[in-house]
Amino acid sequence: IARHYLRLRLERAHKYVQQTELSLTEIALACGFGSIEHFSRSYRQSFGVAPRSDRSQSKAASVFRLHPQPGSDPDPANRTLNTGEMK
Repeated sequence: IARHYLRLRLERAHKYVQQTELSLTEIALACGFGSIEHFSRSYRQSFGVAPRSDRSQSKAASVFRLHPQPGSDPDPANRTLNTGEMK
């Protein structure tokens, strides 16, 4: 049961790291970790990367926008995905 609970807390922390601007300390506390050291160690063991590095990778990753930008074609069939070609 303890491992399952830890896994749930780490999954929530993973989402917070990748999807919010909360500090790692705030994430650790929000997910029930008593210290940033315990949080970082557990996160690294679970995901193979430190939370700070995971956040950096998440920010560097490109994101496909679901909502069109002003002035863009609202038809998703006309959007390009890294090919530079129009469909």
